[in-house]
Amino acid sequence: MESPPPHKRNVRRDGDRISALPDDLLLGILERLELREAVRAGAVSTRWRHLPHRLSRLHLNGRHFRCTTLLEFMDAFTGATRRLLTDRDCHCNGSHAIKSISLRFFLSAPHLSSIGRAVEHVVSRGETKRLHFGTCSPYKRNTALQLAEFGQQFMSFSRDYPLAFQWLTRLTLKNLAFGHSDVTDLINACDRLTHLTLSFCQLIDEHTALKIDTPCSGIKDLEFIQFGCTHIQLISVPKLSKVQCTSWRLANPPVRFVYVPELRDIWIQPEHPKQLTAIFRNLSELSLSEIFPECDLSWTLFILEAAPALQKFTLSRTRHACDIAFEDNAEKTNVVWEPSKDFKNMNLKSLTIDGFEEEDKVTNYIRLVMGRAVGLKRIELRGEGCKKCDAIDPRTSQVDETRRHRIKELLTNGSSSSVERIMR
Repeated sequence: MESPPPHKRNVRRDGDRISALPDDLLLGILERLELREAVRAGAVSTRWRHLPHRLSRLHLNGRHFRCTTLLEFMDAFTGATRRLLTDRDCHCNGSHAIKSISLRFFLSAPHLSSIGRAVEHVVSRGETKRLHFGTCSPYKRNTALQLAEFGQQFMSFSRDYPLAFQWLTRLTLKNLAFGHSDVTDLINACDRLTHLTLSFCQLIDEHTALKIDTPCSGIKDLEFIQFGCTHIQLISVPKLSKVQCTSWRLANPPVRFVYVPELRDIWIQPEHPKQLTAIFRNLSELSLSEIFPECDLSWTLFILEAAPALQKFTLSRTRHACDIAFEDNAEKTNVVWEPSKDFKNMNLKSLTIDGFEEEDKVTNYIRLVMGRAVGLKRIELRGEGCKKCDAIDPRTSQVDETRRHRIKELLTNGSSSSVERIMR
């Protein structure tokens, strides 16, 4: 007996079932698609045609348009931008507010005005939460003259459409050259800006410093990728909490901080010490605190190699079991670093370690330092008790005292060093 033929899916019937859903559910489906797919769905169905104009987010990238010339790219991009931003007077009920806009485009002077007008038309309603502009270059290689021209075009764009820039929350710029005050002026023009990325940009005069002085701005995140200048000076950026500087081309320190009170965590990549000597060559005293007790300490030896003049070095674990964990606490990361063969630090005289509990970790680390710091005279281990930790477990102080004496014995046995060892 032959089995019945498999049930064939009725595409039209299933499609009609989806189309029968209310607008809110259909919008939920479209919101999960890329914009091109959402627009395509509206183009092939009368039922869906009005829905792309009700999307709450609009993310357009000029590179996604299949064109051959810059003019064709930007004609297609600005045409799509105008249709999706300004043609939102469909017959359906419900909110048409665009909450999130991201536009990544080529700099073409004739088209920037269309983009500016369309964006200002939307943000003037006061309902946009996130607005991102990103620029990209149509050329693989740019001359200094082209970079300067692109920079002037963008600065003119910001001045011609101040309302759009007042609503910007994120700005990503690539392949632009700026005048000495342009970056500061740009940040000051963007009232809501929190993130700024400058990629392969530069000052018109690369032999000068980029100075950022924005005492009233709310910018929190600055990223510089191969920025062309002598150094970056952050004069006053009161809300800044994160700075990234990558692919620096010069030997001098890339960033100098003046007033950045919210900046808490500074990450120094443990590169080869020769690359860091320009920063640390005159350093004579250094204290590293807030180190997680679970993490290895040997990574800190790269400082002994990079700072040949270092005389006093202090490591401190000030996090305790009683500490409250916050969401923005630093991530626990073990750094792997390989020292140069046979390097010696001739000037380190004093090493202080505060609060580390694991015996093997402390003794192994101290022996590493003693092997590298040939002029070391004093090792001080401090283990002052924490009243809160003692309240949680009254045995803590007694255990710490026993542990410190055991560490001192381990360091003394088998060592002919004349280093003074102090336990507190």
